[in-house]
Amino acid sequence: MQQPYLTKWLEIRSIEERESGDFLMQVDFVCDQTTAMVWKVDSFTGPRIRQVLTEAEDADMKFRLSFASERSSLDQQRYGQITRYGRNAVRKVKFACSETFAEQLAVLKRIGDAGELEGASFIAPSLDLSNSSGIDSEPEPDPKPAKAAVNAGKIASVGAALLVLILLFYFSFSKSSLMDEKALANTDGTALAEGVAAEDKSAQGERLTAQTERESWVKTAAAAAAIPAASEPPVPLKPQFQAPAAVSLDKPVNFGISKESVAITFDDGPSKYTKEIVDILERYNAGGTFFFVGTQVRKFPEAVKYASDHGFAIGNHSMTHANLQKLPAERQQAEILQTNKLIKDITSKPVALFRPPYGSMNGHTRKAAEGANMKIVLWNRDPEDWKSKNSPQHVLNYIEHAQAGGSVILLHESEKTVRLLPQLIKYLQKQQIPIVNLE
Repeated sequence: MQQPYLTKWLEIRSIEERESGDFLMQVDFVCDQTTAMVWKVDSFTGPRIRQVLTEAEDADMKFRLSFASERSSLDQQRYGQITRYGRNAVRKVKFACSETFAEQLAVLKRIGDAGELEGASFIAPSLDLSNSSGIDSEPEPDPKPAKAAVNAGKIASVGAALLVLILLFYFSFSKSSLMDEKALANTDGTALAEGVAAEDKSAQGERLTAQTERESWVKTAAAAAAIPAASEPPVPLKPQFQAPAAVSLDKPVNFGISKESVAITFDDGPSKYTKEIVDILERYNAGGTFFFVGTQVRKFPEAVKYASDHGFAIGNHSMTHANLQKLPAERQQAEILQTNKLIKDITSKPVALFRPPYGSMNGHTRKAAEGANMKIVLWNRDPEDWKSKNSPQHVLNYIEHAQAGGSVILLHESEKTVRLLPQLIKYLQKQQIPIVNLE
């Protein structure tokens, strides 16, 4: 019996970045027949797939995406595989991918019929090419129709422009003649008055109608010439987010900030709650600083980019949330540097802040952070929101009974934080103390 993976495969056609930072990948799903579909790919995986495609040696190469993915035992990173093949070469290339993308591959691997694609939320099936003969017999797109359409558009635009010039000339000539007639009549005010009084009103109406029609033709032709043939709809502009106010930390190790500000910090993300927290902060025009764990960054790369794109500060909370002072110097350095790389690959920004898990650190920790040009950020307000007995109201009561100015508040990404955050922000804003980012 033939194995399913031998009769089903994924052929990548192209991949493009959207304004949101996600990627749209055009893929042929081949299973008895070929179905063209659009796959929404996360912002961590998309650039890596695009790099594999752009590094191809031959412009005619095709790209087959494997359904399988594997986790490396060296860096605990998930990897997918693309086979690049052409007339003279076949090469398998691995690329780093997110856990989300790996799960999507697994979903597609289980699908046995193109009709089941409708159940995949990340896929938008588009066109059924009805081709069961295999990948090598698929017709290549013919560039001639597209070229002809472009040429036709150019001819139409030139024609419209000439029409406008002709009509403008005609209208100008007619208007000039009319002005000349009026000028001659105005040489004698009496003659003009008599001429107007004796003029047939129907003739006036005919001339005015003809003049109005000429002006209308000119306006219509000008509007037609101004619109490019086969123009595409405008791409909506990406909203510009204004970054919250920031406070620069000037000490190697920081527990608080000046009394003129307050900082809310969020540990142990990114998570499924990150976007909600970002949206709440933005809604209330409040700052926030996120300390992300490397293993979580791999699981939720979209959340990292979302927080960064919305102008919030992102710090490092180690790779595995380990108790660092129990680790040798080399391991501590790796915990910091590896997480820095993961975050920077997504945000394209250097990471300047580090918070050791549990606040546990020693001289090796401080040296590793300093070597990475980072400031260590601890806290001076800990409502212990992670304890199950501490309800959102308990956390809020703790903050209300503490001095707000100069606080660095420690919270964790959770449903509890999502529920209490609006009330906390409102309370702090009533104190007229700016809620800032840290940097």
